[in-house]
Amino acid sequence: MEYIEKNWALFFLLVYCHEESALEELLNLKKHIARDGEVDSELIQELYMTCRVFLSKNSNQRSWTLKKDFQVPSDFDSGAWLEYRLKTSARIFLMTSLYYIAQVPESLLANSLDMTQGQLRYRLNQSLQSFGQILLKEIAS
Repeated sequence: MEYIEKNWALFFLLVYCHEESALEELLNLKKHIARDGEVDSELIQELYMTCRVFLSKNSNQRSWTLKKDFQVPSDFDSGAWLEYRLKTSARIFLMTSLYYIAQVPESLLANSLDMTQGQLRYRLNQSLQSFGQILLKEIAS
């Protein structure tokens, strides 16, 4: 459970870029898992929609709000992540974050987002290419 909790904590922090909001969502997730015993398609859909609403309301957020509870690795490039978050559609950003950060299994994520696994893989590939270009641009400068 601790491993899963760390993945979700990082997911919420990287999506919200705001410590208090991330902690609140993590607590809500823990309550759901305690009640239902698992992360299911319905929960993924609910999280996805909640995060999309947040991102649409905070589409120009260009900074982090961190206090003390989250520790981000010292080599983490927050500038590249924020640029990726701003330049990528909320749908692709969340899909990528759910898969690579929260580590939602491919079949569960595809089912939750009403797409085939092939469609999911294609979009994830495009997303990684976009993020890679942002990183390369930062390295070059």
